Amino acid sequence: MANRIVGFFKDPGQAGQTILALVNAGYARADIDLFYDENFYVPNTEMHLEQGSLSAHYGGARVDHLPKLLEIPGTLDAYEGKPVPKEQVNAYVAGVHRGGAVISIGVPEFKVEQTLDLLRSHGLSEVEPSH
Repeated sequence: MANRIVGFFKDPGQAGQTILALVNAGYARADIDLFYDENFYVPNTEMHLEQGSLSAHYGGARVDHLPKLLEIPGTLDAYEGKPVPKEQVNAYVAGVHRGGAVISIGVPEFKVEQTLDLLRSHGLSEVEPSH
């Protein structure tokens, strides 16, 4: 069974570097999504060159898909290592609109702990409550 893990980063550039680390560790780029608000961050050319086509979800309508992803049963919050609580869904979206970024990655069960460790070691942040 595949698992979906999401992690919040206060710095979208750090999220981009984390994607590079995930790919370099053998994760498929097609399994990784990056949600951010284009008013705060635009991936640089080097990231595009190293990763090919960046499947980032820009601000506006695409970020609106983030709550639906977070509400999928079993989606894990990488910071806590537990399913994303319903009351935290809006905090993720608000964090993106404040300039942060969210990485979402699909992984098989046997790679969950390894993925959590990798995300945590690359600047993962706790999601702050939305106001």
